Amino acid sequence: MRIIWMLVLLFLVPYGYAEPIQCGGATFDVEYAPRNAAPGGWEQVKLTIAKNKKQIQKRYENVYFHIDCLKNPTNKPYIVWQAYCGGSSCRDLDNWGIVDPASLKIMIEPSDDNHEKAEKIFGGSLKQF
Repeated sequence: MRIIWMLVLLFLVPYGYAEPIQCGGATFDVEYAPRNAAPGGWEQVKLTIAKNKKQIQKRYENVYFHIDCLKNPTNKPYIVWQAYCGGSSCRDLDNWGIVDPASLKIMIEPSDDNHEKAEKIFGGSLKQF
């Protein structure tokens, strides 16, 4: 019975919220609205990254979206995400976004051909989430 109530609540809540995560002095959180039942994807996503009084907001639609606080080989933290569409031609090894949490500078935006450039900026290898 408890599982049924959880499912009912899940369908009644239009947006999901991730708990805010700390990364290198900044905080990021994700708000999303599922478009269909595809796990992890086809969502409307709102990403907010904040530090002190500065804030960055990004919005994506119809994407698979994954984010984390990753440290490069020199132990420097970055906020790293992937936002890519669900088809096999959507370059799911590319489409990286990277923010330096110390300055809130956007280092790179998701695009279909940015894997090599993202790894150079990050300073190490990036594997699909």
